[in-house]
Amino acid sequence: PEGLAPRAAGWFAGGGGALGLRRRVEVGDRPPQGHDVDWQALSGPPDHLASEIARYAELGVTDLSLVPGQDDATSLHTVEVLAAEVLPRLRAAGLARPTCPPAVRSRPSGVRRAATGRSPPA
Repeated sequence: PEGLAPRAAGWFAGGGGALGLRRRVEVGDRPPQGHDVDWQALSGPPDHLASEIARYAELGVTDLSLVPGQDDATSLHTVEVLAAEVLPRLRAAGLARPTCPPAVRSRPSGVRRAATGRSPPA
């Protein structure tokens, strides 16, 4: 987020509206050091991820799109940890809210119905 601060300030000073970003994210034992950070914008344990995401909100980012993991295993693990540990912390701080209707959240088949208006094939 440090590198974004001057760009965000310029964006808003120039009359820019909502600021949205897309960032890769992966759960790890510790935040990366050195050159590892070049491609992996957010990486580390759940507390670190929640803190970094909160910093984007402080800069005025209103839409942060997260691309989880690097392969099937890390993507699944990252999504599970985001849902179980990171998002509850952000919600408690007033920085995240559900964007999916409760009916869709309660059943996996509802995702297709919500996107297409049709039920999945039986």
